[in-house]
Amino acid sequence: MSVFLKIVSGAYLVLVWLAFFIGLQAPLSRELQIPEGGATMGLFLIAVLLSIPGVALFAFGQLVGDVRAIRNRTTSP
Repeated sequence: MSVFLKIVSGAYLVLVWLAFFIGLQAPLSRELQIPEGGATMGLFLIAVLLSIPGVALFAFGQLVGDVRAIRNRTTSP
Protein backbone atom coordinates (compact mmCIF):
# COMPACT_ATOMS: atom_id res chain seq x y z
CA MET A 1 0.00 0.00 0.00
CA SER A 2 2.77 2.43 0.87
CA VAL A 3 4.55 1.81 -2.44
CA PHE A 4 1.31 2.45 -4.34
CA LEU A 5 0.77 5.75 -2.51
CA LYS A 6 4.33 6.84 -3.23
CA ILE A 7 4.05 5.97 -6.91
CA VAL A 8 0.72 7.77 -7.32
CA SER A 9 1.91 10.87 -5.48
CA GLY A 10 5.18 10.88 -7.42
CA ALA A 11 3.34 10.65 -10.74
CA TYR A 12 1.01 13.47 -9.64
CA LEU A 13 3.97 15.68 -8.70
CA VAL A 14 5.68 14.97 -12.01
CA LEU A 15 2.52 15.97 -13.89
CA VAL A 16 2.10 19.19 -11.89
CA TRP A 17 5.68 20.33 -12.42
CA LEU A 18 5.70 19.22 -16.05
CA ALA A 19 2.63 21.38 -16.60
CA PHE A 20 4.45 24.26 -14.88
CA PHE A 21 7.47 23.98 -17.17
CA ILE A 22 5.26 23.66 -20.24
CA GLY A 23 3.35 26.72 -19.04
CA LEU A 24 6.59 28.68 -18.86
CA GLN A 25 7.07 28.16 -22.59
CA ALA A 26 3.76 29.86 -23.46
CA PRO A 27 3.61 33.66 -23.68
CA LEU A 28 1.08 34.11 -20.87
CA SER A 29 1.84 37.74 -20.01
CA ARG A 30 0.32 39.03 -23.27
CA GLU A 31 -2.78 36.88 -23.00
CA LEU A 32 -3.50 37.62 -19.34
CA GLN A 33 -2.67 41.34 -19.54
CA ILE A 34 -0.34 41.21 -16.54
CA PRO A 35 3.30 42.28 -16.13
CA GLU A 36 6.08 40.01 -17.42
CA GLY A 37 7.17 38.49 -14.10
CA GLY A 38 3.62 38.21 -12.79
CA ALA A 39 2.66 35.33 -15.05
CA THR A 40 5.71 33.32 -14.02
CA MET A 41 5.08 33.98 -10.33
CA GLY A 42 1.43 33.07 -10.74
CA LEU A 43 2.29 29.80 -12.43
CA PHE A 44 4.85 29.01 -9.74
CA LEU A 45 2.37 29.67 -6.93
CA ILE A 46 -0.25 27.50 -8.63
CA ALA A 47 2.29 24.68 -9.03
CA VAL A 48 3.31 24.92 -5.38
CA LEU A 49 -0.30 24.92 -4.19
CA LEU A 50 -1.13 21.93 -6.38
CA SER A 51 1.95 20.11 -5.08
CA ILE A 52 0.79 20.21 -1.44
CA PRO A 53 -1.67 17.28 -1.77
CA GLY A 54 0.95 15.19 -3.57
CA VAL A 55 3.54 15.84 -0.88
CA ALA A 56 0.99 15.03 1.85
CA LEU A 57 0.08 11.78 0.09
CA PHE A 58 3.75 10.85 -0.24
CA ALA A 59 4.31 11.56 3.47
CA PHE A 60 1.28 9.45 4.37
CA GLY A 61 2.64 6.60 2.25
CA GLN A 62 5.97 6.87 4.06
CA LEU A 63 4.17 6.82 7.41
CA VAL A 64 2.19 3.71 6.44
CA GLY A 65 5.40 1.94 5.42
CA ASP A 66 7.19 2.93 8.62
CA VAL A 67 4.32 1.81 10.86
CA ARG A 68 4.21 -1.53 9.06
CA ALA A 69 7.97 -1.98 9.51
CA ILE A 70 7.74 -1.11 13.22
CA ARG A 71 4.82 -3.48 13.73
CA ASN A 72 6.66 -6.32 11.97
CA ARG A 73 9.76 -5.79 14.10
CA THR A 74 7.86 -5.78 17.39
CA THR A 75 5.80 -8.91 16.68
CA SER A 76 8.65 -11.11 15.47
CA PRO A 77 10.91 -12.71 18.09
